[in-house]
Amino acid sequence: MKKMLVMVLALVLCVSMIAGCGGGGGGGDSKATLSGKYNIATMELDGEDMLALMTEMGMDSDSSYLEFLSDGKCKMCVFDEVNEGTFVVEGNTVKLSGFDDATLLATIDGNKITIEDISDDPASTGYTSSKMIFEKK
Repeated sequence: MKKMLVMVLALVLCVSMIAGCGGGGGGGDSKATLSGKYNIATMELDGEDMLALMTEMGMDSDSSYLEFLSDGKCKMCVFDEVNEGTFVVEGNTVKLSGFDDATLLATIDGNKITIEDISDDPASTGYTSSKMIFEKK
């Protein structure tokens, strides 16, 4: 149980460090198309299903989402921890940045947005890889 709690806290820390959204630039029509709220569908940390674990611990997965606004701003909320920033759409990729100077690349696939992160320093981050899939309802 202690190990699971540490992994949950590591995931929340990871998300809070990388969850901003980002950058200026073009893609006006793409931003409008992407606009809306995407609820979390999958959350993995080093291959373990963290969404199921957090739900078992009484955390509400409905409070985790990624929201894109038509003006290029976005919000990522993971279990009530909200980070805000901006985004740029480039083809089927969304560049998110704005929190702690972190930048994420997310992949668009229909009504799903996938964010994957491979840690360069697992000793300091507490994880090797993380993956979140958000789905627009």
